[in-house]
Amino acid sequence: MSEKTMPTKRDLMKLRFEVISEDEKINRPLCQGDYREVVTYLKKRDVDGLNVIAVDIDSWSSMDPISAKEFLKWYELIVLPQFKEATYNKEVEIYFPSQQLELAEKA
Repeated sequence: MSEKTMPTKRDLMKLRFEVISEDEKINRPLCQGDYREVVTYLKKRDVDGLNVIAVDIDSWSSMDPISAKEFLKWYELIVLPQFKEATYNKEVEIYFPSQQLELAEKA
């Protein structure tokens, strides 16, 4: 995460994710979609050398990439528990993975 960027909560349903390879020869996303599509894709593959980028579709701003391992950790530790507590009429707003993991470690 850029030092100048302050963590802000974002509506999870407004985030689109892209899986990219650290291999510079591959210059297109390997997978793109919502968090569910990306989690499904990553769980079926070796995630070494893969990163995930998020794009906020309201502002079309992209966030710093994180490793696929961190993305899966964020999903298991942060997203799933919030969905268990959420109601259908409540938006689930979260910090993008690296931000929320950093904040959780400080608490």
